[in-house]
Amino acid sequence: MAVWWVNQGSTFAASVKQELLWSPDSAVPSHWRHMREVQVGDLVIHYAQGVRALGVVIADARGWPRPKGFNSDWDDAGLMVRVDYRVFDDPIPLAEMPVELRTDQIFEGPFNKNHGVKQGYLWAATTEIYDWVLERVGGPAPAAADGSSGGGSTGPGQPEGQTHHYSGTVDVVFEGVARGEQAALRRFLFGTATVAECAVCGRLLPVSLLRAAHIKRRSACSDDERRDFRAVAMPACVLGCDALFELGWISVDGAGVVVAVGELSGDAEAARALLIGRTCKAFSDWTAPHFAWHLSKASDSGLSPELVAMALPEGAGSPEVELAR
Repeated sequence: MAVWWVNQGSTFAASVKQELLWSPDSAVPSHWRHMREVQVGDLVIHYAQGVRALGVVIADARGWPRPKGFNSDWDDAGLMVRVDYRVFDDPIPLAEMPVELRTDQIFEGPFNKNHGVKQGYLWAATTEIYDWVLERVGGPAPAAADGSSGGGSTGPGQPEGQTHHYSGTVDVVFEGVARGEQAALRRFLFGTATVAECAVCGRLLPVSLLRAAHIKRRSACSDDERRDFRAVAMPACVLGCDALFELGWISVDGAGVVVAVGELSGDAEAARALLIGRTCKAFSDWTAPHFAWHLSKASDSGLSPELVAMALPEGAGSPEVELAR
């Protein structure tokens, strides 16, 4: 588990709304290269004229077009990391952070010799900084991703005295919030079966290759919705279906049919095309409202208004779009 410091400035609001980090895909400068080093379960400190949020990485970096709200002078193509945010009511001024934490001795860290924040996007941070922020704001940390892990070597360009051998603590106690219902949700979907069907592609697969995939984003679900296992999730395979649905490249219309959202090309479009037009096995009276929510959020990618309207409850009107790619 690594800890990162991200300088978001004017992109903070857009990043929170879309639950992501994004930068151009480049090895130079190093603060952009770090995007490829981020792993699921890593912790993030979000800075924008003060420490504004804590986050936890829930999906590794992948190619992604420049999101809405980001600098139009940057390349259209870049890297996106999906993050669960915990946004604070009030920013923490940098001056409140103890000066000993704001040291320029952190390798590729966020601070300069004057204990201020360096220019650049994504920098390495420490658990000590994260713990100080967490204690300062009180309350729980963002939910840790299942199976989180981190770490890695720094490679070329290490400062003198630093080697490939890590001498710090490898087991760090992390107090956070886990998804208490996840194990019970998997038991509801799969029982004691060792093989089950993906609701999207229909393939029979070992349950180790199937996710209990939330239809409506879990962070948007009410407490009651999270507890209603009939409606909240479906089996989706890690061979492509879970990622395409979670990222909004496919959705399910009001007739229970898998539909395309947005434009893909090459092998990605070829893989998606195999799913389009299939009947989603998880579609039911219980799940229909959640699929309608998903389609309304994904529709900003260019899906036809007719299909969006089909999935929305009668009289719902035009959906407010929050997801952007």
